[in-house]
This record gives sequence, structure tokens and C-alpha cells, in this order.
Amino acid sequence: MIWWQGGALGQYRPHRRRLQHCATDAVSNSCSTDAVSNSCATDAVSNSCATDAVSNSCATDTVSNSCGTDTVSNSCGTDTGSDAGTLPAGLHRAWPQRVRGAAWTGEVSGTSLEGAVELTAEGCHTACELRAECGCYEFDPSAAPARQCTLMSQCRDFNDVDEPKVSGSCQICDWCTPKLPSTPDLVIPFFERDMCKMRMTAASIEAHDPHHFIGDVHLLWLSKKPPSDYANDIEYITGVINKSHKSHLHDMSFMFSETEIEGWFLQQVMKLKAASLVQAPFYVVLDAKNTFIKDVEQFTFMSPCNTGLIYADSDFSSLGEKQDWYLKSADALGVSLPQDRKWSASVTPVVMHTKTVKDMLGQLSEDATPWELCSGPLCGYIEKGATEFALYYSYIAAVSDERCIHATVPKSPAVAFWRGIDGDTKESTCNSVAGGERGVVMFGAQSGADSEFDEDQRKRIAACFADIYASAGLHDPERTSDAVLMQCVVGA
Repeated sequence: MIWWQGGALGQYRPHRRRLQHCATDAVSNSCSTDAVSNSCATDAVSNSCATDAVSNSCATDTVSNSCGTDTVSNSCGTDTGSDAGTLPAGLHRAWPQRVRGAAWTGEVSGTSLEGAVELTAEGCHTACELRAECGCYEFDPSAAPARQCTLMSQCRDFNDVDEPKVSGSCQICDWCTPKLPSTPDLVIPFFERDMCKMRMTAASIEAHDPHHFIGDVHLLWLSKKPPSDYANDIEYITGVINKSHKSHLHDMSFMFSETEIEGWFLQQVMKLKAASLVQAPFYVVLDAKNTFIKDVEQFTFMSPCNTGLIYADSDFSSLGEKQDWYLKSADALGVSLPQDRKWSASVTPVVMHTKTVKDMLGQLSEDATPWELCSGPLCGYIEKGATEFALYYSYIAAVSDERCIHATVPKSPAVAFWRGIDGDTKESTCNSVAGGERGVVMFGAQSGADSEFDEDQRKRIAACFADIYASAGLHDPERTSDAVLMQCVVGA
């Protein structure tokens, strides 16, 4: 094994106070904290309306959404006994506690509840709780159905909301979520074909993680050739990363002499066994093409409750051929896939909980050590159609206590060109990213994803690439032509 390291460690991130506002009491028009008289529905711990030590407002309960006789919204902590109410689908009962992390900025666009028979204030609150990027909500029963429920990340003074509108804050962290923030490590497998992309991505890590929301960077060399054959490129890559982070190069070339498994399958195995290489509670798997074009933000990979984000926006029926990945992964794990949830497209970036990956490997009877490739049946499962990420997401959904380690958001921070997508769609996507599409932090292309372009379209897209990477500080048009840049991004 070749070991490269150096640079600065990830830094501690501050807490955010919970912005909970208590629903008013029908008698005194104030949220009473007296456990004897005029109290809100009592909290199972303190038998009084639990007060937040930071914001001095009443902590809300995600279950009943009511306080005493008040039926508006965003209540004080309710009794967890017989008066606790029915737990809404998809929610878990939570002890009141502060939301952790920094305040959200910007606004989440308004949304109507999917599949809801009737829009209600409580349903709007629930929708907010189920989205990690939502900090507060506003419900307007007089608006058109598609505009009744608005989810927002930046919250204003709820006292300014006029009736019949209802509003409140969200994001109650479950008692089992991590109490302190953590910085996820990166895991990036690569080989000789990825070298130009990897040089670009290495430079982007230094340029676009100024606040150190990324920890150590683990580079997995997965090639039949030794890394010494590419010493200059690899030294450049690790040297750039080491300017701001600590890099580790793990030479896995020896595995190709010990197994006949194809390189693509070997990569999948190693993305899971990397759990034994990292030291952080979470790690993010990237491909070489996932180049940062904007600064990593505090909540790019982690939620305000210090859990890892899952980027999932697809119903199972719309996954196409990826349904088979999940079904074969579920069979390998011996579980059934839960219904009525959103699923990830199962592409990078993927945030993984280190301990849970090891637990999953244990359930598969696979040794977690990265120095023995196929010590159990994992290689066979992957060769037969299961995939590393489908295995992980299936295990998360069916076996783990998901709410304690993950939160789901609908949009991935990465956009990539894929083979098989028509040229017009790719050109439109490129123009959107170049125009500053909101939420896009990473951009790149799968190798060979330029085969659909005619000559004129190739020139236009190459110019679009130049705009994106020049704006990111990763391309100098005076030194490198658009065509050369495109060849680097797309690869052979």
C-alpha cells in the first residue's frame, strides 16, 4: 500500500438554535409553562410545556401538532401517552430537542402535498418535517390548492401571519440523531482513464471547500497497473489535495492479480469496504467526474440534525432498469423493500454511515476488511446484478433505524452527462448549469457521454463547459482550448 497524507483536518461546526414558536393558549394568549394551571398538554419528561433553553420558546412535538385547546399549528410538547394523537405516516415520535447546525438561507419553493386527499395545516407541517431542507411552513387555506402549502428554509416572524393563514417552524431532531456535527470523509475510486478528471476534481476540492465541510480524502487506486506508472499525475493530485485537506492513497492494484472479477464490480465492492479505511462517522462516495464547481455548504452532505443526506426523488415504479438493482439487492439481504417511499437513482454522490455499512456487510456474511476482496458472497451478489448503493439503500430502508442516521432530500447536488441521453437534453442541461442553476455544486460527465453530439453541437457544448469551469476557477481559456477541456471532462 502506498500512503500519502498531509494538510489540514476538517473543522468543528457550530450549533443552530431551534426556532420553535409555541402555539398560543386559547385562554391567556400565551404559552404557559406552569405545570399546575393553564399548561399546554404536558410533556412526558417534565410534565410541563418543555421550554427551549436557547430560544426560550416551547419545543414542538412532531406527533400531535396541537397544544391544549389550540388547534392552529406548531404546538408545545404534547403528552406521549393516550392524548398523544396518531403518528402520521412516515414520522417517528421525537423528544423535543434543539435543531443543530447553522440557519438555512434562501427559500424552498411552494409545494402541494403529493397524494393528499385534503390539504390541511397539519399535513403541511408534516410535509415540512419530512424534508431536511425545510425550516418552516406556511399554510393558506384560501389559496389555490397547489399554493396552499409553502415550505421555506428561511423563517420570518410568525406573529405577522394573518388569519386564516397558519405557519410554524419544523425540523425536530429525533432523540437518536447525532448530538454533534461531524465532517464526512470523501472516498474516490479512480484509475488511469480518470487521470485528467481526477486532476480537475482534486483542484476543485481545494478551491471549493474553504470552510472544511469535507474531511480526509481517500483515493482508491483500482487498476491492473501499479500507481508508480503514473507517479507524476498521482503526486500532482495528492499534492493539490494536501494543500487544504489530508489525502490518503490506497493502492488496490494487487487485487487484480488475486481475482477474475471485472474492474467495475471491484470498484463497487471497494466503495463498501472503504468503511474500514475511513475514520469519520460518515463518508461520501464520489466518482472522479464529480468536480466541485461551487463551494461546499454546511448542508450539502449533512442535515441540520447531523445525519447524512439521501438524495431521493423517484417512485420505485419510475426507476426503470434500476428496479432490478434494488430487487436483487433486497434478495441478497433477505429483506423486502418497503413501499410508499422515494428512492435514490443510486449514483454518486452517496453519503454513507460508516458503522451501518459495516453492519450491512456483516449481514451479508462478508468481512469488512478491504484487503480481502471476496471473503464472503458479496462479489457473487454484485456479479449477479445487485449494486453497492442499492444494497446500502435497501438495508437502510428495511433494516436500519433510518431516522437516526439519514434524512432524505429530493435533489442531488451533482449534475452529470450520461451515455444514452440525447444531445439536445445535454445541451439544455449544460446551459442551465452555466446559468447558475440553484443547488448544483458538482458537474461532470461519464466517459464517452459525447457520442451523441454533431459537430456544431459539440462546439456549443464545449463552449458551455468552458463557461462552467472558468466560473469555478478551474479553467483558463487563455491556456487551454474548449476542445481540450471537453476531452478532459468527458474522457475516452
